[in-house]
Amino acid sequence: MTMQLSKFPVIPFNAMAQHYQRLGLLEATSQVSTYQAFVDTFPVTTKSDLSQSVERLRRSKTARPASYVVATSGSSAAPSISFWGTWQNENQDAHMLDVRRFIGKHLFHRTDVVANLLAAGGFGSLYEGMNRVLAPLGVSIVPLGRFDQQENRAYALQALQLVRTNCVVATPAGIAELAQACLDYGVHLDIEKVVFIGERMSSARRRFLGETWPNCKISGLYGTTEVGLVGINPVGLEEDEYLVLSRWAFIERDADGALLMTDLSCPLVPLIRYRVGDFVSSTSDKLGAATTRIRLGERVDRCFSLVGNLLNPQTLQKAIESRVQGILHLQFQLASAAAGQERLHVVVDLGLNRLTPERKKDIEVALCALPQIGEGISRGVLRVSVGGAEQQRVNARGKIVDFVDERNGQDTQLEALRVR
Repeated sequence: MTMQLSKFPVIPFNAMAQHYQRLGLLEATSQVSTYQAFVDTFPVTTKSDLSQSVERLRRSKTARPASYVVATSGSSAAPSISFWGTWQNENQDAHMLDVRRFIGKHLFHRTDVVANLLAAGGFGSLYEGMNRVLAPLGVSIVPLGRFDQQENRAYALQALQLVRTNCVVATPAGIAELAQACLDYGVHLDIEKVVFIGERMSSARRRFLGETWPNCKISGLYGTTEVGLVGINPVGLEEDEYLVLSRWAFIERDADGALLMTDLSCPLVPLIRYRVGDFVSSTSDKLGAATTRIRLGERVDRCFSLVGNLLNPQTLQKAIESRVQGILHLQFQLASAAAGQERLHVVVDLGLNRLTPERKKDIEVALCALPQIGEGISRGVLRVSVGGAEQQRVNARGKIVDFVDERNGQDTQLEALRVR
């Protein structure tokens, strides 16, 4: 049974549904007058359903408005391509205005000098979209892109210092990377605001950033490739709590606890009861408020985020089994390391066989050959290690779990593989 976490917007939703029906992007249905009627009429949209909607739009002879062609990264599954934009220009303008006001109220001030360290291109609109949101707020934008891709990092740091950069927008890994570079090069940046997006900010990283930039306050943005920007985590809220504009997003929670979202801005590809892929829980807020406050949990699928990349355990397992046979179980232990780094420790159960130094080396080589892991190591934000079955963790019910994520707890003392 699903639960609505915000007030169901009867009139706006029916108007949007009729618009889609006229375009042939949605099957004709009667209007819905209650939340239960909405649930009974419109099934949950999965990623597979979304791909079919994209294909339907692509084949449609209806002229599309200006849009971005975007795609998921493909690090955990086949890339999913979509069109990012809206059908109704008045909705698009009103939506962007509300988003800018929302972000401007909670995160930025017109005197801020904001370094945008998000990744540009790659079938993503995050870097460009962030600049488009920031510009009307009157802030000064430093469009740097990913710091690890700068040819002259010392010069980049000096430039950030020269223009008195006081705010950084990036993934948690990208922010930690900049902080470590400041320490390595002895450059002082008076960072007052850190705004992260792309994954959760672990408590260990928060401590590291607080030690590097004592005056900084940390806020977060939540969004997806398919939906765009969804919510914000301003200073004062719990770390995993986000505010969502109720006018533009109807939020539900399915029987499994997963987030369902209906985009009310009339996007080019209908997003009705879309299963985003994150667990969510409600707060004490009453329905009908201008903002919906939700608490985000972990990913619904077994994929996990590591230094900004989504990794599928099957990808790791296949890589390991290509070098070592007879594996009974793999356990992935995620932890924080010094200087904002992350640590991936893979525990390998070979049954009666020993994890010899040769087998351990083979596994290390297989892991480091994966692009998502190799990138993190080369950037200096990831450490990788391998251990035997004696290091397996058991939960309170006596079960050997697949994942142990301690990135929001105490650091574990594991011997790390150093790649030269």
